[in-house]
Amino acid sequence: MDSDIFRTPARLTDVALVALSPSEWRVTNSRIDDGDPSGLIGFIERTGDGYEVLRLGSPLDRSRFPTLDAARAAFVRDPGARANSSSRAA
Repeated sequence: MDSDIFRTPARLTDVALVALSPSEWRVTNSRIDDGDPSGLIGFIERTGDGYEVLRLGSPLDRSRFPTLDAARAAFVRDPGARANSSSRAA
């Protein structure tokens, strides 16, 4: 079984964004202790026309989204729990 599924948040409320700069965020699973590196699940970067998402895992996954909310929702394991994530732009 893929171990990434255990660290991928099941709900949007478990996806925490930590601002690294005005245009970059570290994405963590808020249900995993801050000191545990497995809680780091990716990064979001604001680009000229949207948001680029880098999901850490095996394999790495890069995607683009039109809004920060849609980019954040990309980190949720259950597609049914993703609010407004259908606006995914590859």
